[in-house]
Amino acid sequence: MDLLRSLPIGLYLENPFTWLHRLDPRVKLAWLLSFLLAPILSTPEWRLVLVGLLMILTLISQIPLRVWKQQTGWLLILTLLILIITTLSPDGLAVSSQPRLPESDLSLPQPGDYSYVLVDKGILFITRRSLELGIRISTLIFILIYSINLYLLTTAPEEITAGLDELFSPLRRF
Repeated sequence: MDLLRSLPIGLYLENPFTWLHRLDPRVKLAWLLSFLLAPILSTPEWRLVLVGLLMILTLISQIPLRVWKQQTGWLLILTLLILIITTLSPDGLAVSSQPRLPESDLSLPQPGDYSYVLVDKGILFITRRSLELGIRISTLIFILIYSINLYLLTTAPEEITAGLDELFSPLRRF
């Protein structure tokens, strides 16, 4: 329980006051929504690009290294653990298929160098599907948690409230 209390997730960083702090909270909210919605139907490559963009955004925002390590340390461990477990677990596809062609046609070499199984060394069995699933899940969790955390780290609660109040001001007419 003390570990959860010591994690600085969702805390506002007052000092140093960076360029990311100076941005309008509505702009940051739009960026947050784009980071939250982008990974839904994207490919694993695009999700890795989004993780890289979040890291670059953090580095150029000049957030102190001690805060950055506190914010991302446990999250990186969690997402790497999820990646490893998901990649090493079975992908749910049964490979025990029955041949449907005559025996003479089965001995022909397959075109290209495609292989569904990437690694098969004893208990280490990684397929293309399990690797893609591991990348999808771990990057999704990282993007969701870290983008919200970066937003809360650089936006004061009063600014969030004022920004949402201005965004919803057209609803006052009804």
